[in-house]
Amino acid sequence: MFKNNLIVKSIILVLVIAALLVRWILSIDGSPITHDPISTLIMGINLAHNGVLSHLIEPPFLPTMYREPVPAIVSAFFVNGLDFMFGPVEISKYAWGEHAKFLKYQNILWALITTLSTLGLLYRITQSYWFSLLGAIAVNFNIPLINNVDINTLYSEPTSKAFLILSVFLLVSSIQKKSRRLLFIAGISFGVLALTKAIFLYVTLGLALIMPAVYLLFNPNSHRIFNSSDIKSSLLNSAIFMIAFILVVTPWISRNYHCCDQLSISERSGIIMMQRATLNEVTPIEYAGLFYRFSPPILSSAIGRLMGFDKDDFQKGGKLQRISFGLPTDFAEEDYLAEKNGQPEEAITYYRKARAMRTALVKTYEESGIVRPWSMADITLKHQALDQIKNNPGQHIAFILPALWRGSFIWAPMLLAVLYYAFIKKREDLALVILPALGMVILYAIFTPFLYRFGSTIMPIQIVLVLSIAHITWSKFKKRNQERGTILSIT
Repeated sequence: MFKNNLIVKSIILVLVIAALLVRWILSIDGSPITHDPISTLIMGINLAHNGVLSHLIEPPFLPTMYREPVPAIVSAFFVNGLDFMFGPVEISKYAWGEHAKFLKYQNILWALITTLSTLGLLYRITQSYWFSLLGAIAVNFNIPLINNVDINTLYSEPTSKAFLILSVFLLVSSIQKKSRRLLFIAGISFGVLALTKAIFLYVTLGLALIMPAVYLLFNPNSHRIFNSSDIKSSLLNSAIFMIAFILVVTPWISRNYHCCDQLSISERSGIIMMQRATLNEVTPIEYAGLFYRFSPPILSSAIGRLMGFDKDDFQKGGKLQRISFGLPTDFAEEDYLAEKNGQPEEAITYYRKARAMRTALVKTYEESGIVRPWSMADITLKHQALDQIKNNPGQHIAFILPALWRGSFIWAPMLLAVLYYAFIKKREDLALVILPALGMVILYAIFTPFLYRFGSTIMPIQIVLVLSIAHITWSKFKKRNQERGTILSIT
């Protein structure tokens, strides 16, 4: 009976994966690759054609660190595949049509990893096949109030989403199985994640440092807090995890130090922080308008009516014009020209103002003969942004709330609530699921504008937590009814 049941469940899983595979293939088309993914694509093309990771489109192709390496390296593999089948083409032709479609097929791999890792992690936590299968299906659909980026893109979110849920699955498995080999592999996976999304460098180092405390606070045996063998074991686990992580990220950081004189994974922290710092200048009306501007689409109209805002407020002369970037406006071209010409004083939106500041700096450093003007401009912007934040800490702290509203909506409080539940119930597994996601959310809210797509990285974690809580609730309900003599069963 057990064997037959296992066969049935295996067949169902295979059919689900097959159906999802069809869905993934059909959801990818030849629509143009635009905006941020262009620089990732160029780095991949240069690696495939010139043997160097560089975002420059003209020789000399100096090694650069403009974006994280993993998405670019994977793109280079697919560029080589395209060149083998059709021959090399101009850079622009890789970004649209059949070439773009083929490049996006890499996301099928990330979708498969995300699906299987979600399945495995949920089963680790719930021991329920059906709840696990539901989670594996759910991560492949857009769900209201959960940020998500689909796979018809070359943004790095599908990749980071896959490696985050895979890393957490490996970490939880290592703890449950008491396997230091799995813990080492989890550290490697987190390293690849950091080379996909640089913010996880800091998230993972923080996680490694607090892992002994997580064991002592969340483990069922934490009443033995002064047991020296437990403390030594948890410190050793933390060290193994951190060593594996460092082994992965150090070669790339060392490369960047030697070629670009920077001890970091990628550039652009300066422009991101300046975009954040300029948003600290919002007026009280604009601050209120941020909650309308950043509200989930399903709630936008209702929130606008409640707060007295509408779409016309984002047009030129409107009271929310400066926070309108990303929306169709009647001054978009004018705003873009201010950025292109390096005229921050002419920019209307805060977003274009920050980018115009970067353009002006790049021009200045180019005229001065600086070899890497974009890099120097980013460093300068970082210092200027930090100065602005230091000079206006109250406004910076105040912006954290709309940033959380934009990037994680109601999920930050939920993460904290489930973390508290994990502490009360001594669920170390739940704590390890929550902490990487919570660390990401906190850092994005403090140091970045927390773009909508940034929040999609933790989408599988959100699904896992929702279904874990649902399973806990169902189990309590089932137990209560069984105690009353009612037989309810789900496996």
